[in-house]
Amino acid sequence: LSSTGSVPSTLTFANDFSIEYFHTFKIVRNLKNAKVYVLHQCGAGDAPLAADLPADAVDAPVFTVPVQGWSTGGTFPIAFMEELGLMNKAAVINPGYVSSSCALKLAGCGEITAMTESGDAWTTAISASTSGVHFTDDWNTGFSDSLRDVAFDTATDPGALARAEWIKFVAAFFNLEPHANRIFAEIKADYEQIKAQTASAVAGGAVAPKVLYIQAANAWGPAQISTVSYKLDYVASAGGVTPSAAALAEHCTKDPGTSAMSAGDIALGYTNKFTCTDAGLKAALVGIDVVIDETGGLADYALSDFMTNFNFSSAMSAADYPFLN
Repeated sequence: LSSTGSVPSTLTFANDFSIEYFHTFKIVRNLKNAKVYVLHQCGAGDAPLAADLPADAVDAPVFTVPVQGWSTGGTFPIAFMEELGLMNKAAVINPGYVSSSCALKLAGCGEITAMTESGDAWTTAISASTSGVHFTDDWNTGFSDSLRDVAFDTATDPGALARAEWIKFVAAFFNLEPHANRIFAEIKADYEQIKAQTASAVAGGAVAPKVLYIQAANAWGPAQISTVSYKLDYVASAGGVTPSAAALAEHCTKDPGTSAMSAGDIALGYTNKFTCTDAGLKAALVGIDVVIDETGGLADYALSDFMTNFNFSSAMSAADYPFLN
């Protein structure tokens, strides 16, 4: 069937994807990597002719929607699937880093095929499954090496609400846009309510805590302070303050990468992260009220783990490092 014109999707915060609607199909674009997907409505006749498609979609993979199952080798898609009520359509996952109790329970009961392998066994399992779409990302995390692969890049879209709005991207494959719109509207309303409450508290005299996201040095690199835009958003919206980029640069080295930064944060001098020597990180942490340790790897976390990971001693005072209180 010939298209009768397109109506662009309504996206308020997300920067890295778009959805364009036609009479019997829709075009989903990942703007980060220029990947394009044609979603053809089930029961609407043959797939659209090349002459009816936008030029960038002529050779794009075609999905019949709503798809009847999904799979992923990552973790980000699972949270969105849970919000949309689509865990019953999960086919194959890699549970290695999954924190969702629902997903792990389904995998443990055999309702979802769970594999931590890669290579032929992984791709064969996906090919043999009910998955009609396999969510990966710009780095091809857990890719299936098939036309099912769809780059789902919520993790790098700058800003907290920008990342949340990717629920509309994944919903398009299941014709659940109205449901996704409602979910996002609720997330946005809750987020903005908290933001208004914390702003009111600070205006009323509450002291805004200084906050940093940090990660210990390891075999692959030095200690880091993460300043990607969505984390800056979280801190500011919760009533906190991130030290200025100039203040951080006095002690640590600014990384040039800006892949997860908004234009506004770049203008303020921030990049994705700052790398630090042991001494530099300790200097940057002076006066910080809240530290979010992203080092990971521990099921049970205690202050002693932090002290070990970051070479802190009992002689270090909470007067200098308020977060030790």
